[in-house]
Amino acid sequence: MKFNKTYLILTFGMVLWGMYPILTHKIVLGLDPLFLVSVSMLIASVPFIIQLILKKEYKQLFSQRILKTLIPVALFTAAGQAFLFAGTKLTSGVNTGLLLQVEPVYSLILGAIFLGEMIGSGQIGATLIMVIGAMTIVYKKEGMNINFGDLLILLSPLMFQISHAIAKKLLNKGIKISLILAGRHLYGGVMLIIFSFITNTSIINLFNFNNLKTASYLGLYLSLLANDFQFAYALDDPYIHLAMAKNMAIHGVYGVTQYGFTPSSSSLLYSLILTFFYYFLPYKVFIPLILNTAGSIILLYTYYKISLIEIINNKIFFVCGI
Repeated sequence: MKFNKTYLILTFGMVLWGMYPILTHKIVLGLDPLFLVSVSMLIASVPFIIQLILKKEYKQLFSQRILKTLIPVALFTAAGQAFLFAGTKLTSGVNTGLLLQVEPVYSLILGAIFLGEMIGSGQIGATLIMVIGAMTIVYKKEGMNINFGDLLILLSPLMFQISHAIAKKLLNKGIKISLILAGRHLYGGVMLIIFSFITNTSIINLFNFNNLKTASYLGLYLSLLANDFQFAYALDDPYIHLAMAKNMAIHGVYGVTQYGFTPSSSSLLYSLILTFFYYFLPYKVFIPLILNTAGSIILLYTYYKISLIEIINNKIFFVCGI
């Protein structure tokens, strides 16, 4: 069977989306839902804002013409995320994942109403089968005992779909996706932060390092999902090294172009190592990330072993000679 990278990416995407409600449920059990959702949305906006800054398009985030549509997009996205985070704390992670399968129903209805899209009988049948199957799994043991958390989860995808329908208007006007995603998460996060402080002033006590770290991890995960799993570096250095690795691996030329010797790397060894992996591995954009992560782990482990050297007077002497 021929290997198809597209199917692999789609499968990876489905796995990450499937993990999101379970991961959210596990994290939210130990933190206030509003704190978690507001901070994670703000963190999720950071990669997209960086993209806008690098492209010198960040001023569009404050354009009154765009804000008229972007603010409602952010509002409904914030509502959907708040319902999801608050609801999953009141129900199980499995219920959360399964109940979110009602989203295609909302998508079909809103698409027909707001976008004038045609609905085929096959789409209706497949959607109903999927939703009925999810509901059957959720309630076959418990009966139809829907708690408040389940209701919030059912409302969450409705908010998302309304947000998507409004965002479609911006796309039709030629507004870039990165701008919509940046505004959606930035303004949505600000709305939730304000709402959190209004409803619970003691939430300020949750702003400590560990809680912010947890919310940041979830925010970066959310950013990856929102970006359709497309990965990009904020700086240009990895792309320069990747260009050199590509030209050495394919054309045998040490340079940023295939047409001649144009060295642009400060490390010959790193370029050679990158070239080796570029030649053999797929998904080239991740190679610098993997190599540098592995190098950081090795460096930290080496420093840890060196720091355990015991010298005079039974004292531990920390050595940093790397």
